[in-house]
Amino acid sequence: MSDKAWKQAERKIAKKVGGIRTPLSGSASRQTSADVIHPVLYVEVKYRQRFAVLSLMKEVEGKARGEQRIPVVALQQRGERTRYYLIPEKLMTILLEHLPVALAFETSSALPLKESEPQNRQRRSRP
Repeated sequence: MSDKAWKQAERKIAKKVGGIRTPLSGSASRQTSADVIHPVLYVEVKYRQRFAVLSLMKEVEGKARGEQRIPVVALQQRGERTRYYLIPEKLMTILLEHLPVALAFETSSALPLKESEPQNRQRRSRP
C-alpha cells in the first residue's frame, strides 16, 4: 500500500528541515502536535491543491528573477503587529544550515555585556 500524497509531502519536508515525520496524526503524538519532530522548529505541513498566497509568491518570484533577487512575501494583517515571511525552499535550506550557529551564539556566555550589566574587572595591584 503506497503512502498518500500528504504523507509523502510530510516526509519530504521533514527530511528537508532535518527532522522526521510525526507518526500517526500530529495531534495524536506524544512528542509534539506538529507534523515534523524537530529540536527547534514547529513544522505544520499543509498539502492542498491550491493556496491563494502561492499565486502572490509566484508573481513575486517572477519579478525578483528579473532583478536577480531573492523573492520574499511579507504578510501582515491589519491591526496585528506580527509579520510572517514566505520564502523559497532554497533560502530556507540556507537558513537551516545557519540555525545551530545562531542558537549557539544566542545562548553563549561569550556574548558581550549590555551596558546596564556590571563588568567584573579585576583591579591590578600596584607593587
